[in-house]
Amino acid sequence: MAGPQGAAGGNHAAVAGHGWPRGSLATRDPLGLRAVVGMLLVIGIALGGADADARFARALAPEFSGSVVAPATLEVWISPPDYTGAAPLYLGAGDHRAAAPLAVPAGSEIVVAVKGGADRPTLTVDEAQVAFDHIGERDFYLTYVIEAGRGLIVEQETNVLGAWSLRLIPDMPPSVALVDVPRPTARNSVRVHHGAADDYGVEALVLEIARGLEPELLVPIPLAAARRSFDGISHHDLTAHRWAGLDVTLRLLATDGAHELVGGKWFRHHIVDQKVEVVGAALLLSVAGDQDDPHLRELLPDIECKRDPIHHRMTI
Repeated sequence: MAGPQGAAGGNHAAVAGHGWPRGSLATRDPLGLRAVVGMLLVIGIALGGADADARFARALAPEFSGSVVAPATLEVWISPPDYTGAAPLYLGAGDHRAAAPLAVPAGSEIVVAVKGGADRPTLTVDEAQVAFDHIGERDFYLTYVIEAGRGLIVEQETNVLGAWSLRLIPDMPPSVALVDVPRPTARNSVRVHHGAADDYGVEALVLEIARGLEPELLVPIPLAAARRSFDGISHHDLTAHRWAGLDVTLRLLATDGAHELVGGKWFRHHIVDQKVEVVGAALLLSVAGDQDDPHLRELLPDIECKRDPIHHRMTI
């Protein structure tokens, strides 16, 4: 008959036979597939992008109220640069990529508004993606200046809200030239016959005068208004400048609405100085030796009078 001591010994032997408790997960998952679950979670958070936190929160706290999220609505405006004078475009929702491409000036501003839907939408311009900003719980908004691209797509999750093909119109630089060689006039000013053109209009025209390494002289040419093309004549009195009586080079500069600056061909020119030969009454004064007459000096202040004893003419 076995006593209590024998029974205790049997239990001790049973415990000793099994040893310490051992985990069986490694035996059941020798390939370590349990780590894949954690990796998939990390990858899902990374792919969620800007909406990862919101999606993760919805997964942990799902709504069971039965409410249905309203479908998203889309509005798109394209505003060309002001200097083009082109009217803004309004684009409705839908996939319009099969239609003819929209002609849009480069540098246009795109404004997109999405109202409704569950996730933050994205704007795709060719391969580049632009994120929207939240302006409400389910309202999204963005502005984007498009300089290059052939298509626009607005998506929310996998739903295409709007898509269009584009044909961007680049801004061309202005053209400018002197139509004729600059010539002096009877009043000793410079006669400039200018011509210029631009796809959206010339904004400014300047006569640039240079001499050697000295700083250029820039003389604005007044324009009544920006025009796509024009041909005009202007006169410029340079007799008071320090280069009067010297040879210079000059050309035209034109600027368009996009601030593109273009220079024309250089021309050589001799600037007439302010000394002129006076005959008639002045000759009589010169012959009489009255070049210091106070009445003459009052009429011609600060001008040097010199008598030519050979030709009997006075230069002032």
